[in-house]
Amino acid sequence: MLLEIDNLSVRFQRYQGAFSRDELTGVDGVSLSISAGEVVALFGESGGGKSLLAHAIMGLLPANATMSGTIRFDGIALDQKAYTRLRGREIGFVPQALSALDPLMRIDAQVRLAARRAGLAPAAARKAATACLATSGLSAAASASLPHRLSVGMARRALFAIGAVGGARLVVADEPTACLDGLSRDLAMKRLRAHAEGGRAVLIISHDIAAAAAIADRIVILRAGRVIETLEAWRLREHKLAGAHEYTRALLAALPENGFRTPTLSPAAREHA
Repeated sequence: MLLEIDNLSVRFQRYQGAFSRDELTGVDGVSLSISAGEVVALFGESGGGKSLLAHAIMGLLPANATMSGTIRFDGIALDQKAYTRLRGREIGFVPQALSALDPLMRIDAQVRLAARRAGLAPAAARKAATACLATSGLSAAASASLPHRLSVGMARRALFAIGAVGGARLVVADEPTACLDGLSRDLAMKRLRAHAEGGRAVLIISHDIAAAAAIADRIVILRAGRVIETLEAWRLREHKLAGAHEYTRALLAALPENGFRTPTLSPAAREHA
């Protein structure tokens, strides 16, 4: 396995008044794995812990967070020293927020900087940036632009280039299709699928289950910080959901393409899901 997460929990200290505090759990006992060559999509309702899990994988949790459990990359347990060595090199991140782009730096310069931070020499960084920008579908004019001159789709391509230019063996993509039209969404997903080919891996965090399922190998359903179940993606593509968890079926039924149906969960599903 390239990425192994074992019983991972993330908690935050929260103050109640001036002198007391309690603990808030954001991720609760999550275990999952991703093999080289595989795309795994993480799906669930807003506030379910998807982005928090991504930040834990990247070693980007806030100072008031405490983490238990283990994250292994290529068999190595990740600690702060390992995060510093691997982040941007072996593990790339494609954030959801377009504000992650430096507003005062041209896109090609930002991609070259990411390549340099990944350990490439200047000439190699320039060559890698040019190739990655082309693969991402950005024209020379767009690459030479400041972020505010780009469309949302172009900005997301730039974020992908920054995350992938170091040759990352694992890319974590947080909502990579947010605010994209259908064609741009499909192209973004195809780029992520292509990145996984040849022994790399991709973890997609998304609300767009249809787009993610089209290119994923497995779908992980997360609710309230816990894994509800893991499904082979072909089951969603072919609507073969017999035996799937009640929460999974309710979540899928509520999607726009399924008519926004809102089935009522049973008491057991509400309590234990």
